Amino acid sequence: MGRKRTVNNSPAGQQARKIASAFAKGRMPSRTRELDALIDDGDSVFETLDALVAQLEAEDSDDAFLAQAYHFILCEQLEGLRFQRDRGYDLAIGIIENVQRAIAQHASAGV
Repeated sequence: MGRKRTVNNSPAGQQARKIASAFAKGRMPSRTRELDALIDDGDSVFETLDALVAQLEAEDSDDAFLAQAYHFILCEQLEGLRFQRDRGYDLAIGIIENVQRAIAQHASAGV
């Protein structure tokens, strides 16, 4: 059973709403300093993942564009981490392993 959706005023939530608005208009989102900073912040990937899962679980969620926006941000964040991993950055390797565990936990919880 889904949860009631709440407004996410975090940096990820703010960027997701802007991206969702662009998607709703049939456009790709503009790259801004704020979006790039969010994408480059490796630790924010967990917030984005949780927000995506919450959006997908929300019982009153008829805003598919918002879920797509969180997915877009998450993909960009994971791509950045992959580039860092390919360069041998240990921090990125650890974050990726933790993201994999978090995704597995969400999957085993039925999301």
